[in-house]
Amino acid sequence: FASNPARVHWKMLKRVLAYVYTTRHRRLVFGGSADIDDLNPIAVYTDADHAGDSDTARSTTGIVIKVFGDTVWTKSKLQTKVSNATGAAELNAIDMAVRKIINFRMILEDMGYYQKTIPFFTDADVVVKMLERGYPSTRTKHLIVPYYTVQEQVASGDISVTHIPGVDNPSDICTKALHRDTHEKHTAALLRDHLWT
Repeated sequence: FASNPARVHWKMLKRVLAYVYTTRHRRLVFGGSADIDDLNPIAVYTDADHAGDSDTARSTTGIVIKVFGDTVWTKSKLQTKVSNATGAAELNAIDMAVRKIINFRMILEDMGYYQKTIPFFTDADVVVKMLERGYPSTRTKHLIVPYYTVQEQVASGDISVTHIPGVDNPSDICTKALHRDTHEKHTAALLRDHLWT
């Protein structure tokens, strides 16, 4: 809209600036988090907004990676293909996160931390049940590659996939516009108030 802005775009810009001003004390901060779990330094949260893009009907993937309780990586990306079901979109999001987490595991091992199983949290109960079953159904043959990519990691014990309610999943903020209360809850989970002295 930069080439032909209208009054509505000016109003949106003022809202963005007001949001940035009122949240200027929030930072990505590493270290000193109260919810550190030394046994599981890495935790991954994934979400997908099924067919959320009104122009292409593609789903948006949201990924949040936390190390020692602090957010170190987030991603919000439109998926490359249209998914015909919520489970397909969610499985594709987990598949993308699995490929990314390998780098974080190697960095932590170089630092002297070893984590056998990395917990993945998703609000897609259907994907958790699909992975627990241990084989794809005939209705999910089109998901064969992402399914086996994730299933192989689960079977080897490298990751675990657990259901988490959407209201408690901070990656939800990466996939869609949220109600103000939910938005503030997720930003509080991702960022911390930090006052410079």
